[in-house]
Order: sequence, then structure tokens, then C-alpha cells
Amino acid sequence: MQMMTAGWLLLVTLAAPSPLQGPIAILDSAPQPDTALHADLEALLEDGSPLYIQLTPDGPSDLDRKDRVLLRRADTAGADERILSERVLRSPSVILEGGSLLAWHETLYRARRPTRLVHALSRHSREGRAIVGVGGAGAALAAGGIVKTADLEEVQRNPRRAHELEARVALGWGPPALVDADAWGGEPMRTLRLLERSHMAQAAHLGESSGLILEAQHKRVRVIGEGGVTFFETAPGRRNRHDLRGGSVSSLTRGDIWDLAHSRIMPAALDSVSPRQEAFTRALMKFAAAPEAVTSLESPWGLLLIRQRVDTRFTGPDGALRPIRAEFDLLKSP
Repeated sequence: MQMMTAGWLLLVTLAAPSPLQGPIAILDSAPQPDTALHADLEALLEDGSPLYIQLTPDGPSDLDRKDRVLLRRADTAGADERILSERVLRSPSVILEGGSLLAWHETLYRARRPTRLVHALSRHSREGRAIVGVGGAGAALAAGGIVKTADLEEVQRNPRRAHELEARVALGWGPPALVDADAWGGEPMRTLRLLERSHMAQAAHLGESSGLILEAQHKRVRVIGEGGVTFFETAPGRRNRHDLRGGSVSSLTRGDIWDLAHSRIMPAALDSVSPRQEAFTRALMKFAAAPEAVTSLESPWGLLLIRQRVDTRFTGPDGALRPIRAEFDLLKSP
């Protein structure tokens, strides 16, 4: 099937209550054995036997395969097969792997209508069972993801204002945020810049070997894995073409909770923190060590200024502090 994403702009009402009840997990990549992410995934699945559905770029689909269903990209006929939807409904949990946001969209929708696989996954979640998206499948599950504009095959209204990257949505069942990750070719500043371009109010950038779990019944999002998550929030009416002012940024680690019902961050009680050693995290740690001063970070995505809020909190021992809801301005963004 040819690209059908031209009309699928990120204009859905993401704040609307989700009918899904089971946990929706987004992992940056497949967890390695003996890691925190692997342990957290096993705890989520409760030692069940998940059904793996892997999106492949070529070759025939194999819907009867015992250990792992193979679904070829854009094989909407395969995604519409009753045998696949029945396997989903019989499984205690489902893990989607491979592909990309656009590739999953091409496969899950036929003439812009959801296939049986979409309906089966939705019913599976409504019955309280877990769905996990790994890598590109995680981007497809998220409330928003990042795609290359050239891959959309859209006619640009104003080519002079065309951007290389844009925000789009496929299933949109995950945490109500734009989600990006190191493993998907991103960095926190890219995530923030794409958040500034979209209409969304939150974004989460996943560090290496990390993930998020939307626990719809508890109205919260939980951080898993060891990689940590950088979480951004924006304030209404604070955007213009090149600036994003008065936003909030938090550095979240394993066990931290984003409380959706009360719009607050609840940090886990940690004895130690091992932040990622990259420029953005170092900037946050520099701010945490001296919050009375403004910390700046310059990148190709713009100039970031970080400063203390009235309600700024710090978690962790000296030398490993984590700012909770520091304030930022993004200036001169291209």
C-alpha cells in the first residue's frame, strides 16, 4: 500500500480519556538480559507468555509462526486476517517489535480504516492486558512520534518553511506525550524542538535502555529501565516561531511517576542516581549543583536556558542531584 499518511496530521485530541485499560509500555529498544529494563518488563508481563508480532521490511508474512509472528511492512491483508486477531485475543500480553511509526501506520490501516489487528489490540487492552512497543513499534504506540518529512510524500504548502522532521501519530495509545529516544536517532534538544513545533504540551526523551509504562487505571506514567527519561512540559501561550518560554524540564529515573490526574511528578526514593553522560544531562546536573545561577546549553536545535522555579525540587545525594521541574526557555530555535 502506498503512503496514506498525508491526511494523518497530529490533530487528534490527545487529552481525551482513553478507552484502554491495560498497561501500554514503550521501550527504546529490546531489553538485554540482566538489565533493569529486562527485569521491569518481566515484572509487567507477570511471567506470562507474550505474543510477539515483528514487522519485517520484506519477505512473506508468517501469521502461524509459534514463537514470533512475522508481519511484512504494508501487508494490510495480513493485518486484517482473522487468525492474527484471534491469536492476539488469546494471548496474555502482546509485544510489537521492529519497523517505524510510518511503517506500522502503513500496515495497521487499510484505506485509512483500522484493520482487524487494531481492533484486536484495542480489545486486548480494554480487557486489562499489557501491550508493549519496542523501538519503532513503541513510537507507533506513543501519543506522538517523530518522522522524516520526506518520507511522508506530502505536498508542502510552503516549501520555504518545510522542516526535515515533523511530529505524527499512528495508534496514539501510549503516554500523552511526544516520545523520542536516543536509540531512534534523537537527542533531548531535538525532542524539545519538535515539541515546540507540534501542538502537544508534553514530551519525553528516553535514554538508552529505558521506557515508560502508561498505567491507565491509575492515571499515571511510570519510568522503567536504567537509562532515565528527560521530561518536558510547556505552558500555553508561550510559543512563537523561534522561541518557547516558561517550560518545565525534569530528569526522571527508574520508578519515578508522572501523575496524570494531578499533573505532577513524583520522584522515587533513591539512594543514588547514575545520570547519562551526555551534554543535556550534564547541563541539568550543573544546574542542580548551583540552582541560583542560570545554566545554558547551546546546540544546533537552539539555545536552552535553565533556571530555578519556585517549586523546584532536588532528589538524590550530593553530586547526583536531579532537578524536578526546573524552568527553561528555548531560544533561537531554527
